[in-house]
Amino acid sequence: MYTFVFIMRRIAVVLCCFVFCIAIAGQEKSDFIGAVQKFSDEKYEEARADFELLHARDSLDDAVLYYLGLCEYSMKDIAAAKKHLAGACEIDSTNMWYLGSLASVYSSTGERSKSAKLCEKLVRRNPRMYKNSFTLTMIGDSRLEEGNDSLALSYYGQALEMEPDYAPAELGKSEVYRLRNNLPAYFLSLGNIIGNSSVPASLKSQYIQNIMQNMDSRFYWVWGEQLGKLVDSCVTMHPEDVQSRVNKLQICFIKRDTLGIMQQCREIIPVAKAAGDTSNLMTAYSTLGDFYYHLGEYSRAFETFETALKECPSDATTLNNYAYFLSERGKKLRKALKMSKTAIELEPDNATYLDTYGWILFLMKKYKEAKPYFKHAMIYGGKDSAVILEHYAKVLDALGENNLANYYHTLSKSRAR
Repeated sequence: MYTFVFIMRRIAVVLCCFVFCIAIAGQEKSDFIGAVQKFSDEKYEEARADFELLHARDSLDDAVLYYLGLCEYSMKDIAAAKKHLAGACEIDSTNMWYLGSLASVYSSTGERSKSAKLCEKLVRRNPRMYKNSFTLTMIGDSRLEEGNDSLALSYYGQALEMEPDYAPAELGKSEVYRLRNNLPAYFLSLGNIIGNSSVPASLKSQYIQNIMQNMDSRFYWVWGEQLGKLVDSCVTMHPEDVQSRVNKLQICFIKRDTLGIMQQCREIIPVAKAAGDTSNLMTAYSTLGDFYYHLGEYSRAFETFETALKECPSDATTLNNYAYFLSERGKKLRKALKMSKTAIELEPDNATYLDTYGWILFLMKKYKEAKPYFKHAMIYGGKDSAVILEHYAKVLDALGENNLANYYHTLSKSRAR
């Protein structure tokens, strides 16, 4: 984070000390210089104690308040730092060191509006020193929060004139275009961000992920091609970023591109493994196994699930899907039951997992044992699934509870429509 004052060199601190001491005489001057020297030597606790004594002698000494605030900020006592730096600014509202330090504190605590107001004062008084891409973008962000998007856009434009690749300003500009629903300009600006090598891969991929999570079919119908190009650019620029590849996988799902989905899963696996991203690693394995199964490549599907469980034996989704597919093929029901039991132990209120376990028990003709799991599933969303309702109806029918079985069978048909 850019700061105005806190990266001062020792010599700068000492020189400032003499500026502040011009009007101080005798012992007080000596005590003040000694305290500043301690601050310069990063002896913050000792310096703070000295400045507190000086403040007790004269509560209106703005220089003492200023250095006391710097000590407190360095010691991470943010509340006290704000209080004393603000006090120094109240006494001398023209001192740019005071204003800059307080702006930095506000910036570090996320109080962007307060920081921006101080930045505006600094830019007006000394543009050569304070007018930079950071301050201009901060002011722009503050104006955007206030709803003044035109003024915000002006500040972002000034920031980008000074530093064309300054990503925060470009991001702010793209947000203005988004709010104005100027989507051609929005995607053009977003393309600049994605193509900026100084922007972290995670920031790019997360931003695109947010777009995809919040878009509707109409948005994708018009802008899907542009979005796809941005996703491809992220993957090309940052092949090691897992989320970029997951975004590509999501595009393939939207396009119903089966071969693309499977290829992306294969590509995600080594990248996620290298990144230690177990969640996306298991999602890729499980998805790949599911598609192999539905394509009739049962052996490859089961091999994929086995490999996945070697990586993470306690992944509930993989355990459940593998177990259910084995039950559909009528193979290794005891193994399937064991895996399914582990899945519901991990997520005891998951209706899908409860259905799998109950259905395997049904196939093993353990009807009484199966029923409680379906009753449990009904409480946690099972009534919304035609498959779960039909499975429960068959269990009830096997137990001779024909009226209840007919009810759930009818309910299953209605859900399937």
